[in-house]
Amino acid sequence: MTDPALIRTKPEQIADYYQGLINAGAIMPGHRLPPATEIAETFGVAKRTAQTALQILRQRNLVTIVHRQGTYAAIAA
Repeated sequence: MTDPALIRTKPEQIADYYQGLINAGAIMPGHRLPPATEIAETFGVAKRTAQTALQILRQRNLVTIVHRQGTYAAIAA
């Protein structure tokens, strides 16, 4: 039986995907991530789910969200 603590929510799965791209260098520091509407379409989820995924990335300090401008891969300090 699967441990419930190991089950990843859809927003976590999406955040993990983009974290992998950032860590692999496919999305470079300062580069813009797709908007939530595009992420939602790509993954077949609601826009709110995509927004939650972007917030998870922000909480992980992997992106910076600039209101009305977009979400950008964080520049390493």
